[in-house]
Amino acid sequence: MGRASSGKLVFFLLFLHFAVAATVYGFVYDYNLNPAKGYVVSVNSTPTQTVILNDSGFYSFQLPNGFFILKVYPPTAPENATIQNLTIASNGSFEVDLLAFNFPLPNESSINDLNSINNMSVSLNNLSAQSFRNNLINNTFQRPFQPFFPFDIIMILVLVVFVVLVVVLFVLLKKWKRVEQFKGMVVLTGDEKIVFDKIKEFDGRVSQKELRKNLGLSEASVSIALTNLEEKGLIEKIKKGRGNIIKIK
Repeated sequence: MGRASSGKLVFFLLFLHFAVAATVYGFVYDYNLNPAKGYVVSVNSTPTQTVILNDSGFYSFQLPNGFFILKVYPPTAPENATIQNLTIASNGSFEVDLLAFNFPLPNESSINDLNSINNMSVSLNNLSAQSFRNNLINNTFQRPFQPFFPFDIIMILVLVVFVVLVVVLFVLLKKWKRVEQFKGMVVLTGDEKIVFDKIKEFDGRVSQKELRKNLGLSEASVSIALTNLEEKGLIEKIKKGRGNIIKIK
C-alpha cells in the first residue's frame, strides 16, 4: 500500500471516529464570574483536544462515547487545574460550564485574623450581657417598641424575587447569544496543535519537508494535521518544485 493510500486510510479512521461523536460545549468563568480569557481547556480524548480561551470564554469538543476528564488551568500553571469528570453515553450536544479557579488553603496569618475576630465577638457579647444585667437591676431597662408590618416584608420579598428573575433571564440570554456567536470557533486536536505551534517557531513559513524533520510525528500524521489545518483556514500550502511551502494565513 502506497503512502497516499495509507494517508487516506488514517484520515478515514479519524473521520469515522469523530462522525459518531457528541458535541460538548460551554463557557468558562473565573472567580468573578467573568469569561476566563487566556485559560486552557483540555480533554483526555484520543488524540487530546485543547482550546485556549478567547474573550468569550467559550470552548467546544467532539467526543465519542466514554468517560473523560475536562481540565481548566492557567497556561503557566497546569498543576492548578480545575477538573470536571464527564461521561458521554449517547450522541447529541451537551453544555458543561466550568469555573477556572481553586480555593487556596488558609495560611497562619488568616487563621490568626479569624481568631482575633472571634475573640472580639465574644468580648462584645459579654459586654452586652453585662449591660443588660446592670440596666435590669437599676430598673432603667426599657424594651424598645418595634412595630411589625408583614405587608412590608412581603413587598421586599416580592422585589427580591423579581430582581433575581431579571438577573437570571439576562444571564441566560447573554449565554445563548454567545453560543450562537461562537459555534464556528476553531478547535485543534493534539497533532494539529503540535504542528501549528511548530510552524509558528519558523515565523509562520516553512517547507513541509523541513517541518517533518523537526517533529516527532509520522509522515502520515503530519500530512493529516496539515490537511485539517488548511481546511480550518489556519494555513495555506504553496507548491514549490516537488514540495510544499507551509504558510500561516
